[in-house]
Amino acid sequence: MKKGRSFEAHLASFARSNKSGTRVLARYADGFTARHLQWTLLGGEDGVEVQARWFNPTSGSENKASLRLQLDLLGGQSLLAALSHLEPEYTGSCEDAETCFLAIKRNNDLWSCSVYGAELLRSEHPELAAFFSVWEPIVAAVESALRAHAEEQTRTDSREPAFMLAHRHSSNHREELLASQKCGCFYCRKTFAPSAVVEWIENGATALCPSCGIDSVIGDASLYPIDPDFLKAMADHWFAQLSEQRRKTSSAPPTAE
Repeated sequence: MKKGRSFEAHLASFARSNKSGTRVLARYADGFTARHLQWTLLGGEDGVEVQARWFNPTSGSENKASLRLQLDLLGGQSLLAALSHLEPEYTGSCEDAETCFLAIKRNNDLWSCSVYGAELLRSEHPELAAFFSVWEPIVAAVESALRAHAEEQTRTDSREPAFMLAHRHSSNHREELLASQKCGCFYCRKTFAPSAVVEWIENGATALCPSCGIDSVIGDASLYPIDPDFLKAMADHWFAQLSEQRRKTSSAPPTAE
């Protein structure tokens, strides 16, 4: 399992720690998925800190979160005894599989185990049931905290106007765009079918408008309206200078022939 320098530093510090009670260090990576979720958890009976990061394929952005939660599963010496018969590492044959690492320390006793390709190894190594009996409640607690974080972020986002939120759907959106019935450009404000898009940038992930060539295209699969009013609102915000020029042009008196 590739742990990386920062995690190796976490592990070394964890091993040297002289804090009393039961402490836990865990690391998870979901393998080759669109989400690319990774998190590291460190703490003890007084609470744990989680550092998580993941990729949002819709917005094309990497997200990070720092979370604090309680784990009511650290059973001290009995927990270490139940896990002591496991090998320090289990590796499956599949590349880019999910990775689980768990270390538990009770006073001066330290145990650790890494499982690379967790789902594939369950049937091959029945003894890993002990590992997963500890691991799965940890994952459930982290996932619950991540969902709560996402819900709070959604509530924060909902305070922003829709024409600002819709901008996230104008890049890294190929699947969403091709699933749309109607597309629109908030630069030139033309509407068209997804099949009209012939040019893509960012390794084929982001569409260029077939009318003006600008990367300002969204589709109705984004659940935002593709109509003149909404495209104008987006243009007024994201291309404010252009919108002002259009306003002056439209209000200017006709020139004499």
